[in-house]
Amino acid sequence: MKTLYLLILFLLILFLQSCGKENNACCDPQKFNYFTITEAARKQTPYFTNPAFDTLSFVSHEEDTIIFVKTKTDSTWYCEYASGNPDNNTQNCYQILHNTYKTIKGNGSFDVKHSLKGNQFTDGIEFVINGFTFLIGDYQIGSNKYWTFRENKQLGNKIYDSLVMVYPNSYDSLTAECYINREFGAFFINDKVNSATWQLNK
Repeated sequence: MKTLYLLILFLLILFLQSCGKENNACCDPQKFNYFTITEAARKQTPYFTNPAFDTLSFVSHEEDTIIFVKTKTDSTWYCEYASGNPDNNTQNCYQILHNTYKTIKGNGSFDVKHSLKGNQFTDGIEFVINGFTFLIGDYQIGSNKYWTFRENKQLGNKIYDSLVMVYPNSYDSLTAECYINREFGAFFINDKVNSATWQLNK
């Protein structure tokens, strides 16, 4: 019996030592800090605040029409250890909003994601349109400091103000370009691969 007590005492001492100051991860509860996308940031595009953009209609240079309807908005989190150190038991979690759209007319696809991330990632808005992925920092939309900023652009009889032009994968100017502003989001796509253009019908 005495041997059993000594064995239990020995195991208890080992456990307490493993939870000492040098390795507090086993004892401290996991902590999470959650950072959500602000209302002002979500208004950098109309997709998450304006119900009129739950349905999107694009018209091609040949008068073809594609219509997309939003089916859902997911809110997920990207988490990473604070300061990149897993021993401190604190994780920062950044919100990701994702709109999924269904094509109800024509052939094409549309998808938009707004991500609030930290450290090596930047806050960004990602558009996936007809197979092309366009990514831009949310603060760059409408900013005259962004290198492709334009005061305005006229398409047909409509004038769009304070826009930026974005290429797939940042600098792939040979395949496509997308024009974006705060009021209309992605309102014009020039598909150079298929010699087609698509303009938002709003």
